[in-house]
Amino acid sequence: FKNMGPMAMGGFGADHFKNFDPNAMSAFGADQFKHMDPMAMGGFGADQFKNFDPMAMGGFGPDQVRNFDPAAMAGFDVDQFKNFDPMAMGGFGADHFQNFDPSFMGTFDAEKVGNFDPMAMGGFDADKFKNFDPTAMAGFKADQVGNFDPAAMAGFDADKFKNFDPTAMAGFKADQVINIEPQAMAGFERDHMTNMDLGALASFDINQVVNLDETAKAEIGRASCRER
Repeated sequence: FKNMGPMAMGGFGADHFKNFDPNAMSAFGADQFKHMDPMAMGGFGADQFKNFDPMAMGGFGPDQVRNFDPAAMAGFDVDQFKNFDPMAMGGFGADHFQNFDPSFMGTFDAEKVGNFDPMAMGGFDADKFKNFDPTAMAGFKADQVGNFDPAAMAGFDADKFKNFDPTAMAGFKADQVINIEPQAMAGFERDHMTNMDLGALASFDINQVVNLDETAKAEIGRASCRER
């Protein structure tokens, strides 16, 4: 496999890849992955992914990633995952993320997060969000935030909320904010509150509000006056 020209990879289909010896996968390099037919990606199983060279993962693009078998995601390890091209992140769907080990979440940085498909956000649960690097939160945008599973909000702490871009706050909905842990509210600052939807602001309860920074509390007060 090491000696096969990259262009030749486009001739393999899913049925071919299904029959490759998993131990042979380590021979593939990034240039070869780049030329593989996206529709053939479903032929790779978890046992094959386990043997991919971590340094070769940068060869996969979003069109290929989109066609990975969700059940095969269990084959990836952290070293492989951290080497994905940021642009490839847009190919992962909710069913892919659901099958990732929560420990992988620490490999995401803001650039990778910014490329997530908004419709894939429902694949993250609280345990996964707990494992995100707080600095990666800066990559989330409003259209992604709006698709978070409400039950997953318990995975965010104050350090994570501090790192959100204030403009991303516009994506939060009432059914999401009611699930935020009261102690996590300390991460919100005035600029975060300014950008939040009035309906979402009105959904905070007293146990959450008492943990806000004073400037953030003041913004909730001003928002209440505007609503009236």
